[in-house]
Amino acid sequence: FDAYGNRGRTYLTLGQYARAIQDFDEAIRLNPQDDRFYIGRGVAYYHLGEYERSIQDYDEVIGRNPQNAMAYYNRGDAHTKVGQDLEARTDYDMACRLDSKFCK
Repeated sequence: FDAYGNRGRTYLTLGQYARAIQDFDEAIRLNPQDDRFYIGRGVAYYHLGEYERSIQDYDEVIGRNPQNAMAYYNRGDAHTKVGQDLEARTDYDMACRLDSKFCK
């Protein structure tokens, strides 16, 4: 499963988001408890303009690990794209509380 995750991250770097999603899907199938794969897939969905699907992946991470600052921050970005400004601000605030590197 790590091989799929690593390849998915490489595809993200290359801007090949659909291919990244395929690899993250497989990584999640093999290891559905690894938050990194959901975050990677959420980033890919975000770049494809599929903000609601991106939010769903971050919801999955936050539901299991409410201390994951990156998931809150990224979900805030996706909420902004769909015009959910209050939700975005709440997510950004939580990300900042959890990890100062996410303070805007």
